[in-house]
Amino acid sequence: METEHFVPVARRKVSDEIFLMLQEKIFLGTLKAGEKLPPERELSRQLGVTRVPLREALKRLQAMNLIEVRHGDGIYVLDYQSNGSFEFLMSVIQSGLPLEQPLVKSILEFRIIVVPELFRLAAKNAKEENIKKLEEIVEKEKQNSSNRNRLMELDFEFHSEIARASGNLFAQLLYNSLRPVYLTLSAQFFQSVPEPEQIPAHAEIILEALKRGDGDTLARNTRYFLELANDFMLTSLSSKP
Repeated sequence: METEHFVPVARRKVSDEIFLMLQEKIFLGTLKAGEKLPPERELSRQLGVTRVPLREALKRLQAMNLIEVRHGDGIYVLDYQSNGSFEFLMSVIQSGLPLEQPLVKSILEFRIIVVPELFRLAAKNAKEENIKKLEEIVEKEKQNSSNRNRLMELDFEFHSEIARASGNLFAQLLYNSLRPVYLTLSAQFFQSVPEPEQIPAHAEIILEALKRGDGDTLARNTRYFLELANDFMLTSLSSKP
């Protein structure tokens, strides 16, 4: 029996479309912090939708702290930089909205602060099964060094396993959530890096330090590699028209 490889593409609900449109306007500043939205009846008329999907979309925006409903007054846009959550960042990235350089820079800066210390912790807490899994990932990276998309996925697997090796539950859960963010930000790097075979080479250096339990060297090398990657990614971003 022939296997079906494709399934029907699900259509977005009207409420999803409204949510994404309003989220985009808030993120890009078309709707500014403190701005009052039209009343529900007027807003539904302008959007050409009924009030039921509009209310669903507004509830999602309210749950993400992007709007504030003041009973008896109206609906106001909140400053997402002061009130937004990690969920908002994930939603923005997954929706395909363009990420401006300041936002990308802030994400990369946060990564370079946190990740080297996470690797240092992994050197202290890694178990044999973590080492074995990391060795398997490095071997796969070597075998796929010319396949940039696969190499990018394996690099994320490597970092995720380091998070597990650290023994820090918050880090593990954070990495579980970070996959779409990582793949979005890393795509340009992995497609443009001149020597992709250096990725498994760097991973092998990190793995050897991990095996020795040398947290200082591991943190130092990780910071060095991240600084190179960050510079490359920010330079590529700034050179875009």
